[in-house]
Amino acid sequence: MSILTKKPQIELQKHIYGYTSLKLSKESKSVLFPNGSYRLPNTVIRITFHFTDVVPWIELNEKRVPQPMQSIRGYQLSPFNLNTEHLLDVFTIEFTPYGFYNIFDIPCSELTQYPIELDSVLNKEYQVLLEGLGNRNTFSQRVEFMNSYFLIK
Repeated sequence: MSILTKKPQIELQKHIYGYTSLKLSKESKSVLFPNGSYRLPNTVIRITFHFTDVVPWIELNEKRVPQPMQSIRGYQLSPFNLNTEHLLDVFTIEFTPYGFYNIFDIPCSELTQYPIELDSVLNKEYQVLLEGLGNRNTFSQRVEFMNSYFLIK
């Protein structure tokens, strides 16, 4: 199991809270989170890239919701439980509300607390991000790519 976090470059910190990588084996998950990972409401805009074949589901408002391989979620108004029975390899970018709008020119009101397929929101930029992250194998390389991408944006 590994959980890595890093703040973006100083110039990006008003837009991005940070980057996170979570790698969790099935065995580690069952020991550390036997009932899933419980998340409280928050005002983070989160883009998530899954690098495994199976994506975890979330339970939100008593509904089991599958997540797309690459997704975006807006403000989380209700607590939810994240669960999977499989290996996890996830990279996330957490934006400030101002930062998300400033970078992508998309109002936060267009996002929901339910995961939305990233390509339907970001269109052309989606492929650039997916290929850029997919071509990098380490957390440091992915963070460096994202910092560079957002600095020229």
